[in-house]
Amino acid sequence: AIVVKSIKFTLKLNKMKNSTEDTEKPRGWLTIHVKGAKPFSMWIADIKKEMWKEMDTNAFLFRDEERLTKAKSEIAQLKQQYKEVHLEDRSNVFNSDLRAALELGFMLDLAEIVIAGALARKESRGAHYRTDYPKRDDANWLKHTIATYSQEGLVLTYKPVTITKYTPTERHY
Repeated sequence: AIVVKSIKFTLKLNKMKNSTEDTEKPRGWLTIHVKGAKPFSMWIADIKKEMWKEMDTNAFLFRDEERLTKAKSEIAQLKQQYKEVHLEDRSNVFNSDLRAALELGFMLDLAEIVIAGALARKESRGAHYRTDYPKRDDANWLKHTIATYSQEGLVLTYKPVTITKYTPTERHY
C-alpha cells in the first residue's frame, strides 16, 4: 500500500506582469496564465490526457522496470509543463479551471508516487504485478510504503505491517 503522508501545495495566482525573472520556485509552485498574457506549453486537459495515457500504457496492472522507468520520465516532463499551465477562466469565484488545475497537480504527484513505489517494490503483490518479479517476497516486502515530499523531492520510507488475526498468504485464483 502506498500512503501519502503529506503533499504541500502552494498556489500563486499570477496575472503575469511581463516579468522575465527565472528564479527557482518552491515545490508545488504553480504559475497561472490568463488568456493572452503569455504563450503557454499546454492546456490542463492535454496534460491530463497525456498523464492518463502514460499511466495506462506503462504503469497499469502488468508492470516492468523498463516501462515504469519510461513512465517516470514522462510524468516528470508533464510536471514541468504543468508549472506553466494555462487557464482560460479569470474569475475569482467558482473558477472550475483553477479547480481542475489544482486537481491535475495532485494527480501528477500521485502518478509520480505510484510509479516510484512500483519501481522500488521488487515483487508482485495483489494488484501490483511486476512481470520481471512475478513472485511475492514477504521476507523483504511485507511492509507499507510511505511517500513524502522533501526539499530534495519524493522520498519513500517503509513501515512494518502489524500482523493481527489473519496471517498474510499468497492468493491463488
